[in-house]
Amino acid sequence: MRTKIAIPMGDPAGVGPEIVVKTAVSKEILDLCDLVVIGDKKVLEKATEICQVDLKIRTIKNVEEGKYEKGILKVIDLQDPIGTLVREIKRPNGLVIQQIRIPLGVIGVIYESRPNVTVDIASLCIQTMFVF
Repeated sequence: MRTKIAIPMGDPAGVGPEIVVKTAVSKEILDLCDLVVIGDKKVLEKATEICQVDLKIRTIKNVEEGKYEKGILKVIDLQDPIGTLVREIKRPNGLVIQQIRIPLGVIGVIYESRPNVTVDIASLCIQTMFVF
């Protein structure tokens, strides 16, 4: 029986998914073990496109599940909590109050008085998905 190793995907906004995808297709890892990644399936699919790696992503519920084959990466898919409803309160006056998970981020900038700086800051916010 081959050793099964589970690793986290890393920061979805960083290089972690790309490193995991490239590692999953390396000969050393394929010879050594069956690899399982814990993370977001959509992010890993995007990483395979970025890295131009021929790798199919399959979702599993636990490590013991499924066949481990070359060219198929097994992923324990973690759902994205953004946009999920945490709780809802209905007030006697009919007002409905909802607590919903949203992304929260801080971007620090040393602002210079040049015309393109505002556009650069806005594009950084959009790229990092911190725009509401």
